[in-house]
Amino acid sequence: MKVYKGSCASPGLVLGQVSRLERHVETFSTGPFDPERELRQLEDAVRTAQSELDCMAERAASTEQAILQFQSMMLDDEGMMNEVRFCIKAGISAAAAMDKVGQRYADQLANMKDNPYMQLRSVDILDATSRVINILGNRPRMWLALDHPVILAADRLMPTDLFSVPSGMILGVVTTEGSGQSHAAIIARAMNIPGIVQVGADFLEDCDGRTVILDATKGECILDPDAVARQQAEARICELQRENEEMRVLGRQPGYTRDGAAFELLANCFGPEDIDTAMQSGARGVGLLRSSYMMLPGRILDEQEQFYFYSSCLAAAQGCPVTVRTFDFGADRTMADAYQGVQSSKLGLRGIRNSLRQPRQFETQICALLRAAARAAEALKAEDYGTLGDLVHPERGLTFTACSTVDLSTDRNFTADEIRGLTENPRQYLWGYEDGRGSPILLTMEEFVRQYIFAVDYTQAPKVGVDQVVLSGNALENVAQAYPDCRFVDLCYPELDPDFGGLDWCSLKLVFTPLEGQWRLVGLIHSQWTI
Repeated sequence: MKVYKGSCASPGLVLGQVSRLERHVETFSTGPFDPERELRQLEDAVRTAQSELDCMAERAASTEQAILQFQSMMLDDEGMMNEVRFCIKAGISAAAAMDKVGQRYADQLANMKDNPYMQLRSVDILDATSRVINILGNRPRMWLALDHPVILAADRLMPTDLFSVPSGMILGVVTTEGSGQSHAAIIARAMNIPGIVQVGADFLEDCDGRTVILDATKGECILDPDAVARQQAEARICELQRENEEMRVLGRQPGYTRDGAAFELLANCFGPEDIDTAMQSGARGVGLLRSSYMMLPGRILDEQEQFYFYSSCLAAAQGCPVTVRTFDFGADRTMADAYQGVQSSKLGLRGIRNSLRQPRQFETQICALLRAAARAAEALKAEDYGTLGDLVHPERGLTFTACSTVDLSTDRNFTADEIRGLTENPRQYLWGYEDGRGSPILLTMEEFVRQYIFAVDYTQAPKVGVDQVVLSGNALENVAQAYPDCRFVDLCYPELDPDFGGLDWCSLKLVFTPLEGQWRLVGLIHSQWTI
């Protein structure tokens, strides 16, 4: 019996057999290679990798979905992929080019000692690039074929490793390297898989197939436990199962002080990693998200990069409110693009005052925040009706209004499950009558969404109103009266074609209502210019 010490990545206690995850050691031939052929193979492999990531995201919870989306986004990164293409044109294979560039980008992030968020993303780059390399080499991405649940052991875990093993087959995870704030650790916590990191390389030398007691809460594992240790562990596992059930019941109850005053506990966070931890600890949302921690030294992230960061944070918050502080660069955190001078001290030009001084930087951040907040619009754009259904109020359902004026007695209403199966419903519905013409709108659900609700890309709408109608025509705008207990976002195009002088304006209003600390979608309202 031998005890190994590490750091807790995901709490819990399990007893089981170890299965060591062996990784393929990459070797690349020296060529010669046909650059055009390698480029075509690269593009095909990237598409396949993104398709696989999308499939994994479809069966993942919201937190894991954001992580997989981040990896897919990295494979669309123009700078990285252009560098891969340059290496291919210089004469090396697509796999070698992807490995070389991926390692360089990962090393660059890993060396960012003053930016823990970006430092931990280095493993995501290796995970995404390794997937492409394995596809190019015709190697499987399912690492283990298991016939019973095991404790998985490896030098380090990639985020997708936990999705590459059949569901329910992982009792726990032990790694010799890694961090408790890595994406793999976040996924382990979300899946309630106990895990420890940094146990040292000695553990991997002869652990495969042997029995281990993994006490992740204490940050230790016992290899080849004796009968007494096994009996104690089994008794403690049963006790923990009872305690966890009691904590789940308590966690759903509101908070009160001793004298009966209600309160909500909100977290102070820097990214999706500690938001995930805070939510599991009973927080009802994020009172302060320190957005500055996402930044690369010397560079402000662009809108798309910020959008994925905020989307990851919102997913980790599981629908609870998140309050974001605008970029705040003081004497302790400086940026090459931020104002430098006497006023940059800790008591000087900070927070919103700094943002107002740099309107272009501020506008980019606000646009990314608005896009992340409008998850329903993003789901409509992607025709991701599974995600859209998850946002719908479970009791009130989702009501569609074809032409501005809401009439809850006649407008079509559908349940969350009906929204998820939207594309599979061939039935035609009468949605109303065209404003100004009176012609009946007789379409399937999918046709109505494409032709009316999301006829244009509202994720890029230039005007956004919160609880305020941006533009109106002859039709009665009664969203506030029809939904008195709700809030709404109006995504508006004041004009689509300048030649029409604004006579082609259109908008989409998304109506939300609170439910148990989350905002749920209850209405979608199409509006446009009419005669």
